[in-house]
Amino acid sequence: MTNDSIPTTRRTVLTGVASALTAVGVAGAQETTTEAGTTTARGETTAFQVRIVNASGPDALQPEGGEPGPVVLSPGVYAAHSPSVQLFASDESAPEGLEALAEDGDPSQLASAIEGADGIVASGTFDTPVAGGEPGPIGPGDAYGFQVEAAPGDRLSFATMFVPSNDLFFAPGPNGIEFFRDGDPSRGT
Repeated sequence: MTNDSIPTTRRTVLTGVASALTAVGVAGAQETTTEAGTTTARGETTAFQVRIVNASGPDALQPEGGEPGPVVLSPGVYAAHSPSVQLFASDESAPEGLEALAEDGDPSQLASAIEGADGIVASGTFDTPVAGGEPGPIGPGDAYGFQVEAAPGDRLSFATMFVPSNDLFFAPGPNGIEFFRDGDPSRGT
C-alpha cells in the first residue's frame, strides 16, 4: 500500500481470477463536456463518463462438474486519485472495506474508508444499471456508469465483487487507469 492514510485490514488481496478476468470490460473514460472544466491546484479538470460493462456471456463460468452460469458483478466503488495512490496491492493487506465488498458485495465501507484520503481527488459508489431499474448486481451485457472530473495525471480505480464467489473482486491493476494520455483525455475501451 503506497498510501498510509487508507486504513487496511489483515485480509490479503486476492489476485489471479484467471479466465474470469476477461469477462469484464471497462469502456474507457470519455470526455462528456466541450467546455473547459474547473481549474484546480492539480490543473484544469475534464468531466469523464465511465462505463463498467459486464462483457461476459450467459455461460461464461464452466465449473468442473457443475452447471454453466453467468458472471455477475455487484455494486462497487470508484476513485480518481494521484499516481502515488494504490487502493490495493498484490501480497499486501487490503484496504478497509475491501473484504466487505469482496465477500458481500457491500461497497459502503470501502467508500467511507477512501473518501477524503490523501491523494483521492474524487470517489463514490455505483449501484444502478445504466439501462435503469433498481440498484443491484448486473449480469451479462449490463453496465454501471458514473461521471467523475479528473485532471492530467489523475488515475481511475474501481472495485466490484465477482458475485459467484464469496471472496473475489474485479479491479484494474493497482495503479489504476490513466485518465489522460499524452495530455489528451482518454477515450474508448
